[in-house]
Amino acid sequence: MEQPNENDIASLIQIPEAEFRVPVSDDHGHTTRITLRVLPGHATAIHQILESKWFSYTSTLQIYRHAIKRHLEWLATLAPIPNSIIHRTNAIMEIMYEEEQQEKFMEIIEGMSRQVGRLLGEGSVEQAKEYVNRTYQEIDKMPECLWKKQFIKKMNEKYGYLLNEHNKKEIAKVVASLLELGDED
Repeated sequence: MEQPNENDIASLIQIPEAEFRVPVSDDHGHTTRITLRVLPGHATAIHQILESKWFSYTSTLQIYRHAIKRHLEWLATLAPIPNSIIHRTNAIMEIMYEEEQQEKFMEIIEGMSRQVGRLLGEGSVEQAKEYVNRTYQEIDKMPECLWKKQFIKKMNEKYGYLLNEHNKKEIAKVVASLLELGDED
């Protein structure tokens, strides 16, 4: 199977990664193990989807969990299900996703601080500038979301003086849009 071009994927699939993420456990760490048999054609299709790298799945189990979640949501639209916890489960998943993103955000900021601090401590100002600008270029490729904007804002606060003029202008636009939304902290 031909590997897709990364730029083509970004233009064709504008689905947030969170849409594909279904946690393994609930907010209390509880899980239920299930075993299932599937048609060979379904197993092959799932393997092909995973190998294509068109979606953010990293395992077949993620695909199965996502399929179950989506199917349960669809069934809930067909008929009222007494005592259904689908909406509550989805709300918990959203909260958990936000917490996970916050943790990743902090890890990236801390790692970046260590790297920039090390480079500046060694007197490698140009390498620090290159590192910060390269990092910004990668962040800019992310789909538009609150975490991208928050990261760019924090990056501007901490490393704005290391950014090249083009990136400073782009970051100023993001910070201005955050201020319009009332996010001034």
